[in-house]
Amino acid sequence: MIIATLAYHDILEMPLTAVEIWRYLIQSKDLVFFTSLKEVENELCRFVEERVVFFQNGYFAFPGREKLINRRIRRHALAQKKWKRLRRVAWFLQMIPFLSSIAVSGSLSREAAKKDSDLDVLLITSPGRIWTVRFIITVLLDFFGIRRRPTGPTKDLVCLNHYISSDALHLPYQSLYTAIEYARIVPLYGEKGVWKFREINSGWMRKYLSQVLPDFSSNLKSVPNFKIFNFIKWIGEKMLSGKFGEKIENSLGRMQKEKISKNSEVQSSGGRIVASSLHLEFHPHSHEAPLLDEFNRKMCALGLLDFSGQKDSGLS
Repeated sequence: MIIATLAYHDILEMPLTAVEIWRYLIQSKDLVFFTSLKEVENELCRFVEERVVFFQNGYFAFPGREKLINRRIRRHALAQKKWKRLRRVAWFLQMIPFLSSIAVSGSLSREAAKKDSDLDVLLITSPGRIWTVRFIITVLLDFFGIRRRPTGPTKDLVCLNHYISSDALHLPYQSLYTAIEYARIVPLYGEKGVWKFREINSGWMRKYLSQVLPDFSSNLKSVPNFKIFNFIKWIGEKMLSGKFGEKIENSLGRMQKEKISKNSEVQSSGGRIVASSLHLEFHPHSHEAPLLDEFNRKMCALGLLDFSGQKDSGLS
């Protein structure tokens, strides 16, 4: 399990700490289940003594991949600057009507952001208002020039690629890749909604990971509530509630669906586009399938066949 977990993250050029290995242990039916951090640390000590794994500056990597450790440290430092930028954005997004929660995903949630990395977020909305939230937040971020577009620059731009309605938090797109991605999400606003999302999906995630634990220390990244923004949010929700709000939602939904259907990105293969009143996902060029293919090859090469045969979550 430890070797498989290290191998998966090695593909991401990401050495791990002992705590990270313990938290994101990849599941196997036939191998030993490590129930405590101490057991994982003892096994890692044995691997280091046998030179199966290299240890330096708190990180574990495979021999020959030692340079990745210093790279991970540099990327961790870079990620802190990106966190500051995204937290400033999230502070203002509190005023968006019907936006319940913001969670951070991707390389930033792994504290392994590159210089040109964008800022991936998962947005949870109130029921029946997903299209309204998407329209308002897109217009707002475009106005300030901080939204990532399908083409063009990516550095420090907010990537609005995933929306979920709070009455449809269980996701059908299940794989080792999505399990690890959702296990690592960090709440930025509306922590309770983010923890509820992960709790609802924890059942199928445990098919791939030994455990799915909420990292309450990540709440340190969450932005504090600002009363004036909450008041603006309340006003907006009052104005856009009832039948009038439903008409606006339906109109915005039709307009956005038409635009999405015409977008050439929808025709791209190897990714997923979902556009419904419950779930919006825009990953036309996903890294999921190539990463899992590489992981399967590594597992076969290492003789860890119990971990191979991983399939993607249903990409086009």
